[in-house]
Amino acid sequence: AREALYTVVEREVKYKSKIFIDTFVYRLGDSLGAWAVLGLLKIQIVLAGIALLMAPVATLWIHVGRMLGRRQRELTLDN
Repeated sequence: AREALYTVVEREVKYKSKIFIDTFVYRLGDSLGAWAVLGLLKIQIVLAGIALLMAPVATLWIHVGRMLGRRQRELTLDN
């Protein structure tokens, strides 16, 4: 699904942005996620509590995904 987002941009933009996202953004996200879980465990929040705290984050990602999907559809129909 992620690759479909690149179908409406120019080739040069696609490859530059994919490199940035695949290296910097994913690694930063993995690092922040790992540190966040370790930090929450350090302050005695159990895994069930962490899951409840992450529910709003999951809701936000669902919203972002839906917005990107709608925008992708609009851009594809314009071409």
